[in-house]
Amino acid sequence: MGLRGPQLSAAGLLLLLLGSIAGAVELRPAAGPTCTVTQEGDVVTRDASSILKRRPKTVLEEHRTRNPVTDDDTLTVLLRRGRHVVLETSLLIHADQSFDFVRKLGRGFKGIKEIHQTHTGGAVTVTVDGRAVSIPALQSSPPSLVFADGKPAPRFHVKRAAARLVQASSAAVATLSSCTPNSGIAPRDQFNDPFKDECERCISGCWGVAFACNALTLGTGSVIGFFDSSLGCGGRLEKCVDLCNAVGHECCHVHCGEECCDRDAVAADTICAGATPDNAGTCCERGGACGPSCCGIGRCGDPATGLCCGPGQSGCGNFCCGGPNGSHCADPATSLCCPADAEGCGFACCPAGQRCAVPSDDFDLIVCNVCPPGKTGPACGNTCCGADEVCSAGICCRPDSLCGGSCCDPQFCLNGNNCCAPPSHACGGSCCAPLQGCCNGQCCDGPCVGGVCCAPERACGSACCPDGWACTDAASGKCEQCSAGKKGCAPVAGNPLCCPTGTDCCASGDCCAPPAVCCAPPGLAPGCYPQASCVN
Repeated sequence: MGLRGPQLSAAGLLLLLLGSIAGAVELRPAAGPTCTVTQEGDVVTRDASSILKRRPKTVLEEHRTRNPVTDDDTLTVLLRRGRHVVLETSLLIHADQSFDFVRKLGRGFKGIKEIHQTHTGGAVTVTVDGRAVSIPALQSSPPSLVFADGKPAPRFHVKRAAARLVQASSAAVATLSSCTPNSGIAPRDQFNDPFKDECERCISGCWGVAFACNALTLGTGSVIGFFDSSLGCGGRLEKCVDLCNAVGHECCHVHCGEECCDRDAVAADTICAGATPDNAGTCCERGGACGPSCCGIGRCGDPATGLCCGPGQSGCGNFCCGGPNGSHCADPATSLCCPADAEGCGFACCPAGQRCAVPSDDFDLIVCNVCPPGKTGPACGNTCCGADEVCSAGICCRPDSLCGGSCCDPQFCLNGNNCCAPPSHACGGSCCAPLQGCCNGQCCDGPCVGGVCCAPERACGSACCPDGWACTDAASGKCEQCSAGKKGCAPVAGNPLCCPTGTDCCASGDCCAPPAVCCAPPGLAPGCYPQASCVN
């Protein structure tokens, strides 16, 4: 059925999906293509564009990415006319050789916005705007478009101008794939451009065929067998890529950079172990890769270093533990393997029945405690705890006797996390130092006067003088205000009543100004002396 009418039947939609490229009129670019190659992390990106017409400005863009590590490839082709996208077609090829085609229909298409086709092994799925299409109905003769939800097919319309533009632009895809980058990654001798070698150019041609078949043309011929691998668009892509990979052609059957894998290797079962932009990696059976190495299935000890281990073994730093001897990894940092009944202790293993007390990288400094009979718990001090005990500061106790991580008599555990054992003492919710007092539930460094913690220099019998006042009569609790800029001195014999702020009140009756301090050096009376004389 042609595209003159306003709608397409189910078979007409199939023609849109699968139409041949016969009869397409070439639209030659108005200017040569431009392209660049860039890299971010492991992903290398190639962007190419070509101006097909200047008025209205019509541009064909190709965006490709390749991740040599994950072996994923993407290709997106956009056809723009003015500010609008007419058609966007994407191809994503996964490392297992499954792939997705996604076609997003833009300006000039109505009724359908997106067609998604996936190929995984021998299974194919198709969705239209998220609605699953019945595969048996497509495979029937004649084919028909039936949706899994049972609802009717959408009413689809393509403007003639859009159809002609898409058909005419298909020939320009090949020029984009063959474009030589005019700017790239420098220095070039340190970068292996995955898009410029002969093999990739061959595959690029395959992608061009696939896109011409699936996206950039709207055919009017008979319906092609959608799932026939030799005729369907997905089948065309697979056949073309297989030809590139065939021995004696641009690529080997399966390859890693310039290294050909075994002739019998299958792309779906083979990966390039350790592939990076600078290293194509090593041919490896899928599941047998181990970071930069190919160890074989079940033999990877450490993918970060590429450590390969024997059957039943596991990685431990730079070595492998386990296997027939039953050893275990005691410390990956030192690659220490210990017998099953032994414990690691720094650079060596403690004998069976002992626990590590002092680990060390110096063999002569390692201390392993000999555990008393029945004590199979952790080392603690110079002994071992029981299996149901923990060690804290050289003391063994049951876990329910811990208080803030320390072993503590439950009666001295304050607030569940503070062991306030003698000579310290509890004061409300606080734990006070031995020389501190308790004043109204708070630790106090001075006397408690009327329920208030009073600084020693302001205590005055039953009163606590305000700041800047001095005690003149402790018996009656009488305070007197000092002159401006002065502080009160403690009511101690010999002390002045007030001293300038920032000086020391001294029992000699002096106010000691820095750097002098008030003290009584050995054999001398109290007074103002250099601080060095007052150390003791």
